[in-house]
Amino acid sequence: MLPRRSILPAARPGSGRSERRRADRLPGRREQDITKTGDVASAPRGKGYHLRRAAAGRQRGCPEDAGERAVFVKTRRYTLRLRGLAAADGEIPSETLEAVLASVRRVAERVARLRATGVASAEGPRPKWLERTVGFTVTGLGGGSTALHYRAPSLRDTAEAQFGPPLLWGDSTAPNLDDTALDLTAEAVRSMRARKPSAGATDRAVAEAVVALGRSAGDGVEYEMRPEDSGGGGFELDDSTRRSAEEQLERLPESRAWVVTGRIDRIQHDDATFRLRLRDGATLAGRLDSGVEVEELRPLWGREATIVGPVHFRPDGRPRVLVARQIGSREEGHAIFEQMPEGVVPGSPVISRELAKKAENFDWSRLEGLWEIEQSPEEVLAQIREMRSAG
Repeated sequence: MLPRRSILPAARPGSGRSERRRADRLPGRREQDITKTGDVASAPRGKGYHLRRAAAGRQRGCPEDAGERAVFVKTRRYTLRLRGLAAADGEIPSETLEAVLASVRRVAERVARLRATGVASAEGPRPKWLERTVGFTVTGLGGGSTALHYRAPSLRDTAEAQFGPPLLWGDSTAPNLDDTALDLTAEAVRSMRARKPSAGATDRAVAEAVVALGRSAGDGVEYEMRPEDSGGGGFELDDSTRRSAEEQLERLPESRAWVVTGRIDRIQHDDATFRLRLRDGATLAGRLDSGVEVEELRPLWGREATIVGPVHFRPDGRPRVLVARQIGSREEGHAIFEQMPEGVVPGSPVISRELAKKAENFDWSRLEGLWEIEQSPEEVLAQIREMRSAG
C-alpha cells in the first residue's frame, strides 16, 4: 500500500497573520465589556470574584496618570491532589510541577477550543478568548497529599460570545456559562474514565492530552481534582484510567484530508463558519482555515461548491467539522465527492473505500487548479485499485 500523503497544499504565506485577524473579528467584546469594570474602591467584595487591577490609562482616551481601574471576573476554586509522588507530603519537584501545570492547561485548552470551534487543536497563536479562558491562577500548594489550589475564570466572563450562541455543529447543549474550562476538562476525563468518550467534550486530540496528563507526574501517581465550593464536577485519573484512555485512543478517528462537494446553504461571517448540504440532504458544518477569507465564500452562497481540507470527527466516527483550506465551484466530474466523510482509525488510506468504488475511471486532471495533489494520478489510481481488489 502506498504511504499516506496529504493531498492538501502547504499553508499559504501569511496564514498566521490571517488567523490573528480572524481571531480579532470573531464574535466577542473587548475586555472592558465582557467583565465588570470600575474604580478599585468600588470593587465587589465577596466569594467567587477575582479583582484584577489595571492602569486606567491603558483604556483608549484615558490619560496615563488616570489611576487604576478594576476588572472583576467571576471565578471558581479547585484543588488538584497528587497521590503517589516520590516526594514528601506537600512537596513536588519543580520539573514535575511544570509538567503537571502544562498538562492540565493543555487538556483545558483543547476541550474549550473543541466546544467553541469544533476543532480541538490548531496552528498559530491562541486567540484572545482562549487565553482568557485558560488563564488559571495557582493560589497555593497544600500538604497532606500534595495539593495544588487553582482559581479559574468563568466562561461567561472570558468567552461568552464563543460559548453562548447555538453552535453550527452542536453536539449537545451549550456549556453552562458559570462553569470554567476546568469543568469542561473534568467532563472530558470522566467520559474517558467511563469508556464512553463524550461527543461534545472529546475527540482524538483531547484524548491524547488526557493521556499526557496521566503521565505528567510519572507512573503510579493519582490525580484528583475537585471544586472547592458545593458544586459538582471534578475528576479522578489514575494509571488504570490512563491505560483505558490509551486503548480508546487507538479506536478514535483521526482528522483526515477530504474532498466534499455540496451546496453552501449557510454562511456566518462573524466567525467564518458555513454549512454544506449534500445531495442526499445531509449537512456538514465547516469553518474556514486561517488562510482563507470569508469573502471567498460570498460568490458561492446557495451554489454547489467543492471544498478541500481536513475533516475532524466525533468519537463515533461521524464528521464534526470540515476545515476549508481551498474552495472552488463545482465542476463536471465532482459528483464522486458528493458523500459524507467517514471517520477511520489511524493508518487507514487517504482515499475512502466508497470513493474508490466510484473513482477508478475519474480523470483527476479535471481538478487541476482547485488544489495541488502531491500524489500523481497514477499513484492515486494504484491505491484505488488496491482498495477495490481488497473489497
